[in-house]
Formats: sequence, C-alpha cells, structure tokens
Amino acid sequence: MTENGGFMHTKDLGISTRVVGKKDQYMIEITYDTQPDSTRGVLGGYEGQFTSFGLVDLRALNGLIRYNGEICQVAR
Repeated sequence: MTENGGFMHTKDLGISTRVVGKKDQYMIEITYDTQPDSTRGVLGGYEGQFTSFGLVDLRALNGLIRYNGEICQVAR
C-alpha cells in the first residue's frame, strides 16, 4: 500500500540458500508477480513482475537486498 492509498497484490515465490561457512547467513531470491485486476487507487491498472535478491543474516536481522523488474501501467 502506498501513502496515497494505492494497492497491489502479488503472488510471491522465495528461495533461500544457506551460505556454507557463514553461520545464519543466506542468499535469498524472491519473485513477485502482480495478480490480474488486484491493483487499486494510484496503482490501478499496473501489472508486471519484479525480483529481489541478496544476502541476509538472520541472527543479526540485517542484509543487503537489490530489486530488479518492471511494473507498468497497462493501456485498456
């Protein structure tokens, strides 16, 4: 949800892989797919897919995550 009341529902698939030799650290990748007709408000009519990936430390509760992809307004 945005500050302006926009909403987008995604279906997500996440994969985590333990980093060998690094206790509590995981490489993660999550794919986010917008769901048809789920966008509302200022995000109404937007569709697309994006991914996040990076390294997280579950014990320290920190990490570095990067995002890539496109969410575009679809002409109807």
